[in-house]
Amino acid sequence: MGNKTKHPKNENSLKDSKKAKNKFSGQASLPDTALKQYFSDPEIFSELLSGCMGFEKPIEPTQLREENTNLSEVFLVANELKGVQLYPDVAMSVVDEHASYTVAMYILQLQTNPDPTMPMRVRLTTDLILSRQLKEIITRNLHALKKIQEERSTQDKQAQPPTASEGETSWGTNPKVKDLFPTKGEFLARFRYTDKLNPVIPLVFYVGKEAWTKNRSLQDMMYDGAPEQLIPTSPFLLIDLVHMNEADLTKYPADLQKVFRAVQNYYAVDEDRILHSTQISDVFKGLSDRDLVAVFAMLGRADFSEIVTDIRQRRGSNMSIFDEVIQKVIQTEYGDELKAKDEANKQTTAFAVIETCRLNGISEDTILSTIQKVCGLNQEKAQDYMRLYGI
Repeated sequence: MGNKTKHPKNENSLKDSKKAKNKFSGQASLPDTALKQYFSDPEIFSELLSGCMGFEKPIEPTQLREENTNLSEVFLVANELKGVQLYPDVAMSVVDEHASYTVAMYILQLQTNPDPTMPMRVRLTTDLILSRQLKEIITRNLHALKKIQEERSTQDKQAQPPTASEGETSWGTNPKVKDLFPTKGEFLARFRYTDKLNPVIPLVFYVGKEAWTKNRSLQDMMYDGAPEQLIPTSPFLLIDLVHMNEADLTKYPADLQKVFRAVQNYYAVDEDRILHSTQISDVFKGLSDRDLVAVFAMLGRADFSEIVTDIRQRRGSNMSIFDEVIQKVIQTEYGDELKAKDEANKQTTAFAVIETCRLNGISEDTILSTIQKVCGLNQEKAQDYMRLYGI
């Protein structure tokens, strides 16, 4: 196939293609996506918890359930519905292996710089998750109450569905309702003292050079002299990798220790000398392809893809895990809107995908499959675009 890249024909398509190219080059997105993908692996996440939480009995990967990280909630404020959306990087629930109920939820934020607003971010995310749990319990209790009321209506075919005031009276007159809600306060709230929320435990995984010493709780964000006993702290567990001491490092399982030590070793010597010399085999010795990608994602370098591509060539590995990261970035950034695009826009998108994959050293087979998935094309049409743009 030819080497010369052909651009979309009309002027508007050309402008769109440049925008798409900039969007898909995704240098900032690649490390972030790679790191999210890495810690979303139940095996890796369980090792992280083992080290930072200090459990006597490790949490098994089979006990972890990945949760949706698109947290949205709607609240009624001044007679208007207001929406709130938050996006933790990784969310995992621990499920009891015998009783199959949720024990706790862990939310993980990935940071390469200290965030002065993190206590507030953690507070909002935690409150949103707890609010969702509360709604689920109240809904479940309402269904149980409705069932009792329907049974009563069946017994008396003339009975009408109870109004709110009749419902309140039924707490004192219907023994089954009183069994469900032992006190009137529980009945009115539709929440019982025996109902429990699952704790939400915020973790912040930080890999920056600068020590994170400030704004570790909401108290740190308040003015001096504020009554501490009345201020919610909203602390988070900070995993400060670069500044982690040996005692804390050894708490992590051996495989994750290798990854963490590689990051620390990287900062301990001249970075360029490591990347462009045979020392790379010593500093990153014993790391799998997946772990190696995670290390450079943690370092958050702007030339992330070039580094990993270079290492891939040195090691003689196809590093399919990196290809998967590239493909996921493309699909995430452009998403479902592509399905509705017309032919001209599909052409522009195909060009953007090809250029992105080409920049990141992705194989032609992966480019072909990515164009098919992202643009919704069959193999023949995708091959036409590849020939059109010089592959």
